[in-house]
Amino acid sequence: MPHPLRTSGGGASNSGGRRNVSFIFIITLIFIITITLIITLIIIIIIIISLNIIITLIIIIIIITLIINIIIIIIITLIIIIITLNTIITLNIIITLIITIIITIIFIITFIIILMITLITIIIITLIITIITLIFIITINFIILLLMITLITIILIIIITLIFIIITIIIIRVRHKTH
Repeated sequence: MPHPLRTSGGGASNSGGRRNVSFIFIITLIFIITITLIITLIIIIIIIISLNIIITLIIIIIIITLIINIIIIIIITLIIIIITLNTIITLNIIITLIITIIITIIFIITFIIILMITLITIIIITLIITIITLIFIITINFIILLLMITLITIILIIIITLIFIIITIIIIRVRHKTH
Protein backbone atom coordinates (compact mmCIF):
# COMPACT_ATOMS: atom_id res chain seq x y z
CA MET A 1 0.00 0.00 0.00
CA PRO A 2 1.45 3.37 -0.95
CA HIS A 3 2.05 6.35 1.58
CA PRO A 4 -0.74 8.95 1.47
CA LEU A 5 1.64 11.96 1.00
CA ARG A 6 3.70 10.35 -1.68
CA THR A 7 2.73 10.65 -5.28
CA SER A 8 3.86 8.80 -8.36
CA GLY A 9 6.00 11.79 -9.46
CA GLY A 10 8.91 10.97 -7.21
CA GLY A 11 10.28 12.07 -3.81
CA ALA A 12 11.82 15.51 -4.55
CA SER A 13 8.56 17.27 -5.33
CA ASN A 14 6.96 15.75 -2.23
CA SER A 15 9.62 17.07 0.16
CA GLY A 16 9.26 20.56 -1.42
CA GLY A 17 5.51 20.46 -0.76
CA ARG A 18 6.08 19.55 2.89
CA ARG A 19 8.43 22.47 3.32
CA ASN A 20 5.85 24.87 1.83
CA VAL A 21 3.12 23.53 4.16
CA SER A 22 5.44 23.82 7.21
CA PHE A 23 6.49 27.39 6.18
CA ILE A 24 2.86 28.49 5.71
CA PHE A 25 1.97 26.87 9.04
CA ILE A 26 4.87 28.68 10.83
CA ILE A 27 4.00 32.04 9.18
CA THR A 28 0.33 31.52 10.05
CA LEU A 29 1.29 30.60 13.63
CA ILE A 30 3.60 33.68 13.91
CA PHE A 31 0.81 35.84 12.41
CA ILE A 32 -1.77 34.46 14.88
CA ILE A 33 0.64 34.87 17.84
CA THR A 34 1.51 38.42 16.66
CA ILE A 35 -2.19 39.36 16.27
CA THR A 36 -2.96 37.73 19.63
CA LEU A 37 -0.08 39.66 21.24
CA ILE A 38 -1.22 42.90 19.56
CA ILE A 39 -4.84 42.32 20.66
CA THR A 40 -3.60 41.42 24.15
CA LEU A 41 -1.44 44.57 24.23
CA ILE A 42 -4.37 46.66 23.00
CA ILE A 43 -6.63 45.07 25.66
CA ILE A 44 -3.94 45.66 28.34
CA ILE A 45 -3.51 49.27 27.15
CA ILE A 46 -7.31 49.73 27.15
CA ILE A 47 -7.48 48.17 30.65
CA ILE A 48 -4.60 50.42 31.85
CA ILE A 49 -6.24 53.50 30.27
CA SER A 50 -9.60 52.47 31.75
CA LEU A 51 -7.96 51.91 35.13
CA ASN A 52 -6.21 55.28 34.82
CA ILE A 53 -9.50 56.93 33.88
CA ILE A 54 -11.25 55.18 36.79
CA ILE A 55 -8.40 56.09 39.18
CA THR A 56 -8.43 59.67 37.84
CA LEU A 57 -12.22 59.80 38.24
CA ILE A 58 -11.92 58.40 41.78
CA ILE A 59 -9.18 60.96 42.57
CA ILE A 60 -11.33 63.73 41.04
CA ILE A 61 -14.36 62.52 43.05
CA ILE A 62 -12.23 62.37 46.21
CA ILE A 63 -10.85 65.88 45.50
CA ILE A 64 -14.38 67.20 44.77
CA THR A 65 -15.67 65.52 47.94
CA LEU A 66 -12.77 67.01 49.91
CA ILE A 67 -13.46 70.46 48.41
CA ILE A 68 -17.19 70.11 49.17
CA ASN A 69 -16.36 68.96 52.70
CA ILE A 70 -13.94 71.86 53.15
CA ILE A 71 -16.59 74.29 51.80
CA ILE A 72 -19.21 72.77 54.14
CA ILE A 73 -16.79 72.98 57.08
CA ILE A 74 -15.97 76.61 56.16
CA ILE A 75 -19.69 77.44 55.84
CA ILE A 76 -20.49 75.73 59.16
CA THR A 77 -17.53 77.49 60.80
CA LEU A 78 -18.69 80.82 59.34
CA ILE A 79 -22.25 80.17 60.55
CA ILE A 80 -20.93 79.27 64.03
CA ILE A 81 -18.70 82.38 64.01
CA ILE A 82 -21.63 84.57 62.86
CA ILE A 83 -23.94 83.05 65.51
CA THR A 84 -21.23 83.49 68.15
CA LEU A 85 -20.61 87.07 67.03
CA ASN A 86 -24.34 87.77 67.03
CA THR A 87 -24.63 86.29 70.50
CA ILE A 88 -21.64 88.31 71.70
CA ILE A 89 -23.05 91.47 70.07
CA THR A 90 -26.48 90.79 71.59
CA LEU A 91 -24.88 90.13 74.97
CA ASN A 92 -22.81 93.29 74.57
CA ILE A 93 -25.96 95.27 73.72
CA ILE A 94 -27.76 93.77 76.73
CA ILE A 95 -24.73 94.40 78.98
CA THR A 96 -24.45 97.95 77.59
CA LEU A 97 -28.16 98.50 78.24
CA ILE A 98 -27.84 97.13 81.77
CA ILE A 99 -24.75 99.28 82.40
CA THR A 100 -26.56 102.32 80.94
CA ILE A 101 -29.59 101.64 83.15
CA ILE A 102 -27.35 101.18 86.22
CA ILE A 103 -25.40 104.38 85.40
CA THR A 104 -28.69 106.24 84.85
CA ILE A 105 -30.07 104.96 88.18
CA ILE A 106 -26.81 105.90 89.94
CA PHE A 107 -26.90 109.33 88.29
CA ILE A 108 -30.56 109.85 89.31
CA ILE A 109 -29.84 108.70 92.88
CA THR A 110 -26.73 110.94 93.01
CA PHE A 111 -28.74 113.86 91.62
CA ILE A 112 -31.51 113.29 94.18
CA ILE A 113 -28.94 113.04 97.00
CA ILE A 114 -27.17 116.22 95.78
CA LEU A 115 -30.56 117.97 95.45
CA MET A 116 -31.58 116.85 98.94
CA ILE A 117 -28.22 117.95 100.38
CA THR A 118 -28.57 121.29 98.56
CA LEU A 119 -32.15 121.70 99.80
CA ILE A 120 -31.18 120.75 103.36
CA THR A 121 -28.22 123.16 103.18
CA ILE A 122 -30.48 125.93 101.83
CA ILE A 123 -33.05 125.20 104.56
CA ILE A 124 -30.34 125.20 107.26
CA ILE A 125 -28.80 128.41 105.89
CA THR A 126 -32.27 129.99 105.65
CA LEU A 127 -33.01 128.90 109.22
CA ILE A 128 -29.68 130.27 110.44
CA ILE A 129 -30.27 133.58 108.61
CA THR A 130 -33.83 133.70 109.98
CA ILE A 131 -32.62 132.98 113.52
CA ILE A 132 -29.83 135.58 113.21
CA THR A 133 -32.33 138.10 111.77
CA LEU A 134 -34.78 137.33 114.57
CA ILE A 135 -32.03 137.65 117.17
CA PHE A 136 -30.94 140.92 115.54
CA ILE A 137 -34.54 142.21 115.43
CA ILE A 138 -35.14 141.10 119.03
CA THR A 139 -31.86 142.71 120.12
CA ILE A 140 -32.66 145.94 118.28
CA ASN A 141 -36.18 145.92 119.74
CA PHE A 142 -34.75 145.24 123.19
CA ILE A 143 -32.28 148.10 122.76
CA ILE A 144 -35.08 150.36 121.48
CA LEU A 145 -37.24 149.26 124.42
CA LEU A 146 -34.39 149.97 126.84
CA LEU A 147 -33.86 153.35 125.23
CA MET A 148 -37.55 154.12 125.46
CA ILE A 149 -37.65 153.01 129.10
CA THR A 150 -34.56 155.12 129.77
CA LEU A 151 -36.08 158.08 127.98
CA ILE A 152 -39.39 157.65 129.81
CA THR A 153 -37.50 157.36 133.09
CA ILE A 154 -35.46 160.48 132.32
CA ILE A 155 -38.60 162.36 131.24
CA LEU A 156 -40.40 161.20 134.40
CA ILE A 157 -37.44 162.23 136.55
CA ILE A 158 -37.34 165.60 134.80
CA ILE A 159 -41.11 166.03 135.23
CA ILE A 160 -40.96 164.95 138.89
CA THR A 161 -37.99 167.22 139.45
CA LEU A 162 -39.80 170.11 137.74
CA ILE A 163 -42.94 169.44 139.80
CA PHE A 164 -40.85 169.27 142.96
CA ILE A 165 -39.10 172.55 142.06
CA ILE A 166 -42.42 174.25 141.27
CA ILE A 167 -43.94 173.01 144.53
CA THR A 168 -40.89 174.18 146.43
CA ILE A 169 -41.04 177.59 144.76
CA ILE A 170 -44.75 177.90 145.55
CA ILE A 171 -44.20 176.91 149.19
CA ILE A 172 -41.35 179.37 149.52
CA ARG A 173 -43.48 182.22 148.02
CA VAL A 174 -46.45 181.38 150.18
CA ARG A 175 -44.25 181.42 153.30
CA HIS A 176 -42.63 184.58 152.17
CA LYS A 177 -46.01 186.25 151.70
CA THR A 178 -47.24 185.15 155.09
CA HIS A 179 -44.17 186.57 156.76
